[in-house]
Amino acid sequence: MLDRRRIVVLLVLFFGFQVGAQDVYRDWNRRACPILDTPYRTYRSLHITHHLGTDTGTVGWGDRVSVTDVAFWGRFPSWENDLGGELELRGHMDLRVLEGLASGSRSDRQHSFLMLRGKAVWHQRYWGGVGLQVRMQPGIYTALSKPSSRIFSIPVGGNLIYAITPDVAVFAGVDYYPDFAVAFDPVGGVVYSRYDEVMVQLAYPETRLTMRPYGGRLQLGMGATFTRGLDYRLGRDDERERIRFRENQAYGELSWDTHGFTQIDLRAGYTFRRRAIFPEGPSIAFDDTPFVSLGFSALF
Repeated sequence: MLDRRRIVVLLVLFFGFQVGAQDVYRDWNRRACPILDTPYRTYRSLHITHHLGTDTGTVGWGDRVSVTDVAFWGRFPSWENDLGGELELRGHMDLRVLEGLASGSRSDRQHSFLMLRGKAVWHQRYWGGVGLQVRMQPGIYTALSKPSSRIFSIPVGGNLIYAITPDVAVFAGVDYYPDFAVAFDPVGGVVYSRYDEVMVQLAYPETRLTMRPYGGRLQLGMGATFTRGLDYRLGRDDERERIRFRENQAYGELSWDTHGFTQIDLRAGYTFRRRAIFPEGPSIAFDDTPFVSLGFSALF
């Protein structure tokens, strides 16, 4: 009985802190910025994405290579201070599996890749009308077959935010990836948001349009993402050292809020200009291919 009471207390504290954090700095009715004042819609999520098989045009890689991505993340309770600061903590696991590689080929040794990392973001509000976000993502980035001894890295980044109105904001910054093939990646763009009605983001690395009719329970959207830095360390005995995936996607999506507890996410689209790049030697160009994704998100 005592153990059950302890579990109940921990659950109450866990969910209570999450709701409390949203009430203070994530209250849309008292917003001054459409980025920093938007309440969190989901607190944990699992998505599985399958990219149909495609030809690489490279000897030894196979002619129908498909890619499956499994992504899971969860948000921990936020911590806030009285000066407009908020610390957001999340845990992420991303698994990428390549299927259909030529059997016995050199590439067949490294067909599964893992990113297992934490993500900490500091949100600072309204110093003279300007907000700030600082983030870091310590974790491991590795191939699962004979992982390298140098799999740990701490990417960091940040951006400034200026709210022109409570509905419109611009942001600009940069991410730094130590020991990655692409060390610096800029971020920036403009956001227009009415929270449960419509959101428009014209930005890099993601541009998107989201509409939420029926009181926000249904979400319709479309967009495009541009990814440069999916970078993984290869095995100890692999002289190529690392592999980097660069890819772009265009997509449409549909999400449905099931009675305020969970959200079902469907996304389909097209992956184009995907390449697998090594530090030395030729890169591997995948043909463009459709993809489909199914996900489940918790709204509490």
